[in-house]
Amino acid sequence: MFSNVLKKFFTRVTINENNTATNMENQMKDAMRTLLTSTPRGAVEDLVGLATLFVILFAVLSLPGLS
Repeated sequence: MFSNVLKKFFTRVTINENNTATNMENQMKDAMRTLLTSTPRGAVEDLVGLATLFVILFAVLSLPGLS
C-alpha cells in the first residue's frame, strides 16, 4: 500500500484520481437541488426541526448547571 502512495507521489499519475469522491459530491448536490426545487417548504420545515433539536439539546445539557 505504501509503495503505491510513493509511486503516485513520484510519478504524478492523476488518472482516475478522486473519481469516487467527485461522483458522490455530484450526487449529493443533485439530491439537494432536487429537494429544494421539488419541495422547498419541506426543506424549510426540516431546517426548523433541526434548529429545534439543537435548542432542546442545549437546554438539556445546561440543566445540570442550574442547581
